[in-house]
Amino acid sequence: MKKYRLSVVLFVLLICTFLLSISSINVLGSSNTLEFTFEKDVLYSESNPLYDDSFNVRNQTTFTGHYLATYSFENESGLIGNQIDFIDIYDETGEPYISVNSSKNGHNEILEFYNDDISSNTDLENNFIEIIEGTIEFWFQYDGNGERFYFQLWDSSNVIAFNMILKTDNVGYYDSENNLIGITTLIPNVWNHYKIIFNCTADIFDLNVNGILEVDNGEMRNDVDSVDTLYLWARNGDGVNYEWIDAIGYSWDKTGYTGTHFDVGTEEGTPQGIAWDGTHFWVVGITNKEVYKYTSAGVYTGTHFDVGTEEGYPTGIAWDGTHFWVVGLNTDEV
Repeated sequence: MKKYRLSVVLFVLLICTFLLSISSINVLGSSNTLEFTFEKDVLYSESNPLYDDSFNVRNQTTFTGHYLATYSFENESGLIGNQIDFIDIYDETGEPYISVNSSKNGHNEILEFYNDDISSNTDLENNFIEIIEGTIEFWFQYDGNGERFYFQLWDSSNVIAFNMILKTDNVGYYDSENNLIGITTLIPNVWNHYKIIFNCTADIFDLNVNGILEVDNGEMRNDVDSVDTLYLWARNGDGVNYEWIDAIGYSWDKTGYTGTHFDVGTEEGTPQGIAWDGTHFWVVGITNKEVYKYTSAGVYTGTHFDVGTEEGYPTGIAWDGTHFWVVGLNTDEV
């Protein structure tokens, strides 16, 4: 076990004053921009104990590894298939399996696709109101065993408006002529953040991967007036395949993205994990293998410490009230 000790001495009065000033610190992040989002359906009644009338946001002051969004799966660990709130229509061929797993590389409660049958695949639909333009964000990770994962937006007649493929080694999309356009490489067993901004009137979209604009005014697959379905389709590659998705956020969700964010790219170009200690954010990444300290407003404090000696590929960090715990891919240890 490797642990990093942080001694924090605060006056009780300052602690109380500070905590009362916090509206929320739950985070859905891109690689260089950490974006504050809130969970689906938690604020529709003032009887909810988490309701905060002054901000109309969920008031939670402890980051627990849940990257909250429209669908964060945080209370669904162990559920499978149609038991999961996100899944409206679920189909499987062969021996696939969709469940909410407890954790993966610093993300808690994530949607897991499992398949050990090379001839099988699985797909699901999430239905929402008809949207002409909007933004969808999510995290994705795969195991690199030759699988293909399709992320599509459909209209009410099941016409594909947007078609992105995440497969071994690369990310691409299909244009209006059904040509596959390569975008960027895909590294297995690492969380990557995707942000899709689409406009059905102009039939174009932008795609950001880990905070970097990879596609500017890309062509939609088909000309549609609006979309109302997110369709996910996992196809088996070679042998056993795993894919994971977390924190699927819709801009039209009224408890969604608030517009608050802060940049960490100056300190860490490929951040992978974030922790909250009750006062500050701490961000760890794989470029510098350092942990960086930020205020609640996202201002870098100048404090950082190295974890590269213990873990050369850190992907997650947690705070237990006394110590930091860092997990990574090189040693497979905490």
